[in-house]
Amino acid sequence: MTLLHALPIRSRPREKLVARGAQILSTHELLMVILGNGILGTPVEKVARSLEHLLYSTSRSELSLEKFLCIRGIGQTKAVQLLAIFELMDRFQRRNETVFTSPGVIASYLHDLQQSKREQLICLYLNARYQLVHREVVAVGSLNQTLIHPRDVFIPIAGLPVAAIVLAHNHPSGVPEPSEDDKIFTTRIKQAAELFGIEFSDHIILAKQGYVSMKERGVL
Repeated sequence: MTLLHALPIRSRPREKLVARGAQILSTHELLMVILGNGILGTPVEKVARSLEHLLYSTSRSELSLEKFLCIRGIGQTKAVQLLAIFELMDRFQRRNETVFTSPGVIASYLHDLQQSKREQLICLYLNARYQLVHREVVAVGSLNQTLIHPRDVFIPIAGLPVAAIVLAHNHPSGVPEPSEDDKIFTTRIKQAAELFGIEFSDHIILAKQGYVSMKERGVL
């Protein structure tokens, strides 16, 4: 088995990354760092070159466990790790590209809440371009909104480039129509947001029958 440590120190991608940053590494060197080692008769650099060729010659949608396993030196464990890495990259890219400026986009992003059997209060923390910076589950269970303090919503903004927030919660009953408590809670958070200098963009209520935007209802 050929390890990265068998390479001369100046040629070790891991040491180069630590000393000078990931940006200076070539694609196959980055892949060498991820792979860690090759197998007997197939050094890690050769495995990385084969993987690099696969990545450049195959579309993202066609990458699969089977294609990775076709490369000598990549077993199931490494193939699964590679799939996980690419899925994470896709998720972060989608997150950074999504602009949360409309109730429809927000509801689509939080569609999983519509089927949830437990009430959840979610806060989306957005930057100045209305892109997601952080997602926080503020409360779970039978939501008594009178007991949820505004600080529970705003504590996570510390140290983050947050310019706006979006609240969302679900109604397991299946009907998204806001209650009087929903309206009162929305007003409380709006007042707190003004004190913090943060834009309260919307409060979305989701259920099996659809969603309601407090902004569109004129509560915000």
